Parts: sequence; C-alpha cells; structure tokens
Amino acid sequence: MSDTYVELLIKRKNSPIGKALRFACIFMGVMQIMLYVLSKGFFFVGTALIFFALAYFSAFIFRIEYEYLLVDKQLSIDKIMNRSKRKKVAEYDLATEMELFAPIASPHLERYKEMVNAKRDYTSGTGEGVVYGLVVHVEKTLELIQLEVSDALLEQISMISPRKVFKD
Repeated sequence: MSDTYVELLIKRKNSPIGKALRFACIFMGVMQIMLYVLSKGFFFVGTALIFFALAYFSAFIFRIEYEYLLVDKQLSIDKIMNRSKRKKVAEYDLATEMELFAPIASPHLERYKEMVNAKRDYTSGTGEGVVYGLVVHVEKTLELIQLEVSDALLEQISMISPRKVFKD
C-alpha cells in the first residue's frame, strides 16, 4: 500500500475591506486625539485607545492562509488566521466524493456550473496561480471548490481518479 502525502500552503491576499477598516479606525483614533487636545476631555483618550486597538486587531483578523493536505485519498482544507489559529473548513474523500477536477476555465467544468449548489473559494485571490475547480458530492448536493494547486498535488489527485482529472 502506498501512502500519499502532499501539503500546500496558500496565502490569501489582503482584502480591501480589511484595509478600509484599518484606515478608518486609525483615522478615527487620530480624530479622537485631536478632540482631546482641543477639549481636554478624558473620554476622547479612551475612545482613541479603543479605535487604535481595533485597528491593531483588524490587521490580524484579515491575515488568512489556506493549507491543503492530501493524505491517501483524503483532502482536508484548513484555514489559518494570523498564523496562529487553525480551523478545519472542509474535508473530502476524493475516491468517493469527487465528480470532476479541472481548471476553472475548462469546458469540462461548464456543464456542472448550473448544477452546483454552493461555491467555495480557497484560493489566494491574486490571480497569479492556476485555479482548479473541484466538483464534489456533499450530502446529495454538488459543490464547486476553487483551489490553487501545485504540480505535486495535481499529480497525486490524478493518480487517485485519472478519469475525473483534466489538465487542459
């Protein structure tokens, strides 16, 4: 019996919402400090500290990485927030649940796009890597999972089900 093990870490691009929230918190904190200087009210110091703390913690909330782990025929996807908190977001048995694995722009994937009930994006969001679509059966429904795969991961998935994997 041959055991397969492939691990891949994908860093998610910083979201514009996170950047806007951080900027707004810093701006509001500076405004509170200015109000304190003008009015000498200690209330403004407390609210400025709250805004600066929100800006500090928002930097950590929006720092996300995805880890793909293929062990034997199980693909698990973990979400790592701020390089410290790990949460398992999905786990698939590719031998039984996989319907199709192809590049996201592949014509093989077109016929499944209307039948899919849920779409999940576990990519970096930068558009630099090759994005593949994984169509899986989950509780009698079809889901489209978007992944950025390496050559090693693609090779191992194609060894699990060669007729369901397309590389075009």
